[in-house]
Amino acid sequence: MASTILLVKSAAGIVVLTIGGLLWAVWAASAAYLLVLTAGAVLQPVLARRARKRSRTGSSDSQLSDSRVHKIGILVPAHNEELLLGGVLDELRALDYPSDSCRSFVIADNCTDGTAQVAREHGAEVLERTNTEQRGKGYALDWALTSLLPDPRG
Repeated sequence: MASTILLVKSAAGIVVLTIGGLLWAVWAASAAYLLVLTAGAVLQPVLARRARKRSRTGSSDSQLSDSRVHKIGILVPAHNEELLLGGVLDELRALDYPSDSCRSFVIADNCTDGTAQVAREHGAEVLERTNTEQRGKGYALDWALTSLLPDPRG
């Protein structure tokens, strides 16, 4: 296979581009990409150090966002999940979040096993639902949210 040499004349002079296909362009793009990655790896520690210094000196915005902890509620819809629920709730309690600002609710939806009891033993608040006509996760979540949240209309 013969290589083709293309000469392109520009204002800066003559540029010689060897085209044996697209190989040269791929090589150049790869080299540029690796250069960008290397620059990012070199600059990342410097920028991180600068950001840490800035947060220590503290602008009022960063102090406000760091001190404000939002309260969250985690809804776990469950139907006959006695065997697996304990591990899930233990993982939720192990979250890196203030325990007084995080509550877990298990929606025991038409359960016939010990799901509700396991949830209580693992520190969750239990909402037991028995509705044989409206079954499933969507109905359970709607029922729980209606029970937990105030009516926005008044």
